Amino acid sequence: MHASNVFAPFRIPALMFLSGMLLPKSLEKPGGVYLRGKCSRIVWPYLIWSVMIWGLANWGDDRPNLFGELFVNPTTTPMWFLAYLAVYYAVGLFLNGWRGLAAIVPSMLASAVIGDNNGGRFFYLLAFFLLGDCISRNADKVFPLILRREVRILAAMVAVGLATASAFGVHVKYIPLYSIPVFVSIAAIIPLVERLSRSKVGKAIGGYGQHTIIFYVLHWPVMVYAWNLLAKLGVSNGLVLAAGNLAAGLAAGYIALALVRRYPRLAILFRFDLQLRQVAAGKVRAHGESTSN
Repeated sequence: MHASNVFAPFRIPALMFLSGMLLPKSLEKPGGVYLRGKCSRIVWPYLIWSVMIWGLANWGDDRPNLFGELFVNPTTTPMWFLAYLAVYYAVGLFLNGWRGLAAIVPSMLASAVIGDNNGGRFFYLLAFFLLGDCISRNADKVFPLILRREVRILAAMVAVGLATASAFGVHVKYIPLYSIPVFVSIAAIIPLVERLSRSKVGKAIGGYGQHTIIFYVLHWPVMVYAWNLLAKLGVSNGLVLAAGNLAAGLAAGYIALALVRRYPRLAILFRFDLQLRQVAAGKVRAHGESTSN
């Protein structure tokens, strides 16, 4: 049994689904603002952190084609999620609403035809992203159904069954055949998220919503090094290693966020907004002119 596989079937699909649910709100912005925002908050950190993580993992290795691989093969680094997400948001400009709904089944069929590889994964997760957009646009009709007691119980049972199967080695990750059980499992967490959002803990977590990119890009490298450090110290208990990893990943995010707030220039590691910089520069010039007068 591999405890690390418990959440594998629905961890990334759930993140793509939730990202898709944000698409309708994002599309309310003008196209230029929309694209600049995605480049600033997704493409930029993907490039910056992909290069840094690759450099740490392959110091001294001769890979002159790395930059090309970041575009052709995003799975070169653990930041591939951001690359896929950037493409999905670009696709979302055209495939949203009823068009996105119509593309869900073809996307999943494309995943099945391509097979269990990077291409198959791309279309598999695209289907969940588009499904999130569809659910978000019809939340008033779908959520009352999902929140019904019998639906919650059934979804929870499916989620436990899928997690158990994965933990015991059944390959269900990114497999279109299991996409419906995966979606049902994701539906099981929606009532929990809804209840958490109304609690004090949920509101405290929500305050960090706009800074999730900091936690995302840092958690993987920090958790890998934390795992290796604990292993070298002789820690072999799986639960202790998992708890240590989680604590290290979260601590790194909070420390980085505190540093960014203390030293705003560090925000360039997680966001690059040329327009805001131009506005800020204009204000500085205007201030200088007014003081000289």
